[in-house]
Amino acid sequence: MTYINIASIIKTGRSNERYLSNFLKIKYGANFSTYIDSHRIEESKKLLLSKENDNFTIETIANMAGFHSKLPFNIAFKATMGFTPSEFRKNHISSEKSLQINLMFLTRASF
Repeated sequence: MTYINIASIIKTGRSNERYLSNFLKIKYGANFSTYIDSHRIEESKKLLLSKENDNFTIETIANMAGFHSKLPFNIAFKATMGFTPSEFRKNHISSEKSLQINLMFLTRASF
């Protein structure tokens, strides 16, 4: 996986660090790292909720979303979402099971 950082973008010759930093600050109110992390968090949420990824560890999901390791992923995720990736996954699974139970109950009750 290729990790995006400000230096890799500058190397393309399409911008300079000062311009890119100012642009992100004005347009999105965030520095480069925060901006990229927000996209990585959104991607990780999709990955965590995908049934295809149920057997993947949190660290694998973090890597798939573009984080170098589990610790910065957990810190960024908790700062953004208010809970850890493990809690996010667990709460979603619990909510999904509750919904299935409620649907089964409603289906049986309607007969």
